[in-house]
Amino acid sequence: MKHTLILLLLLTLCACSNPQEQPRDSIDLTGAWVLRHVEFPSGTEEDHSMQGEGTSCLIYDRENRLCVCNISTTPTGLLIQPIGITTVTLVDKGGGEWLYLEDGDPRPLQVSDSTITIQRMGVRYTYSCADDIYSEWG
Repeated sequence: MKHTLILLLLLTLCACSNPQEQPRDSIDLTGAWVLRHVEFPSGTEEDHSMQGEGTSCLIYDRENRLCVCNISTTPTGLLIQPIGITTVTLVDKGGGEWLYLEDGDPRPLQVSDSTITIQRMGVRYTYSCADDIYSEWG
């Protein structure tokens, strides 16, 4: 319950921030992204869902903050447990290429309309956009 209140406070603060105008050719990660698929360097893969123990959820705000949570479904609704908050920086390298940094650590990033893939230590994590969760909580 305490973690849920902390997350609600964080999301309320995010919703109150002044949105900054994004250039047309920039990427905007603002919102919630739910982990769906993991690919390991060994070639093994795992699919993830919010059922059971749940999965990872990334919530980006417009102030370069990232809240990492675990999200799962219960008979009474969604359970969101905050894990940590970090700072994210996106640097336009030109030609549609972007540098993605989490607390200054570079991570390869691929972005499509509804998914993002972030590589950490050789493991590729694919998240799908969860606008419904972000609009409800944000």
